[in-house]
Amino acid sequence: RLNQLPPSRATQCAVVGFGSYAYPDFCQYALEVEAALKSQENCVLQDAAYLIHNKSYTSFQTWAHNWGDQLNLRLDLAPSLPTVKTKVSHFTVIQKQSIQDGFGDTFLLTLQANGVPFRSGDLLAIEPPEDPVERLYSIAKIQGNQVLLSVKRHEQGVCSNYLNRLGVADKLEAGIQSNKEFHFPERVPSATLISNGTGIAPFLGMIQEKRMHTEVYLYWGGRNSQSYALYEPWIAAALDRKSLDHIAVAYSREESPYAYVQDIVRNIQREIAERLHQGGVIMLCGSIGMQNAVLKLLEEICEKHTGEKLSYYQNRGQILMDCY
Repeated sequence: RLNQLPPSRATQCAVVGFGSYAYPDFCQYALEVEAALKSQENCVLQDAAYLIHNKSYTSFQTWAHNWGDQLNLRLDLAPSLPTVKTKVSHFTVIQKQSIQDGFGDTFLLTLQANGVPFRSGDLLAIEPPEDPVERLYSIAKIQGNQVLLSVKRHEQGVCSNYLNRLGVADKLEAGIQSNKEFHFPERVPSATLISNGTGIAPFLGMIQEKRMHTEVYLYWGGRNSQSYALYEPWIAAALDRKSLDHIAVAYSREESPYAYVQDIVRNIQREIAERLHQGGVIMLCGSIGMQNAVLKLLEEICEKHTGEKLSYYQNRGQILMDCY
């Protein structure tokens, strides 16, 4: 748009980027906008792009005051933004399962939801006592109205260590956020569920419910077979009740050459393309790195085997994602 409508006279510009260091290309779009503005003869950039991590309002205030001073404007911003908190409910820990795969601890928590309505794919918002900032976990609904979440404990992780300290019968205050864009779709010929690590959690709930006329495929990537052992009982039960048609796993640290979940997708390109062509849905849950790798591969598959761009299927609601 900037190239189509370049400014006709000298124009002062400022770039503010919002992002998170959790992503590999921090504020990359802001940097690309800055480069585009620099290429325009009439765009005057007095400062480098100002990049803000994790919605820091303090950082935004700093930028705004500095920018106002440059333009001889007085900008009076509120001391802080009002925060919208998720409605808190009370949960009880009824089961905890953990495993060490040689690369750290991963554990499953089963919580009694005490009447709170939710679906697999919704989000559990948790504020650890040490740092009252909401963390969101994609969850499964199991055995009536129980919440199942999978957590990777990080050595310096405030919330993951807080959850790891919980035991059976302990209470937890948290909120449910509806995630309608990531619910299992109704009346589709197939659903291909792709995840890595703890991203498998919502799928463990989705595969428990048998659906007529929908073939369900689950592809998961983890470090080794010990990682998979934590989830295997849920998957075996789904296979037994025929609510899951097929499972394939890839291990990135077990045998050389290492494999990732996108390698499974690459090996069945024609099947993936045919499912999309017939109206099937692909759901992704897990790390941003996995999401980027799978989307890049799906783009290649679509153009090669269907003659359509991936965006064609995204616009039809056939690609659903909840990655972090």
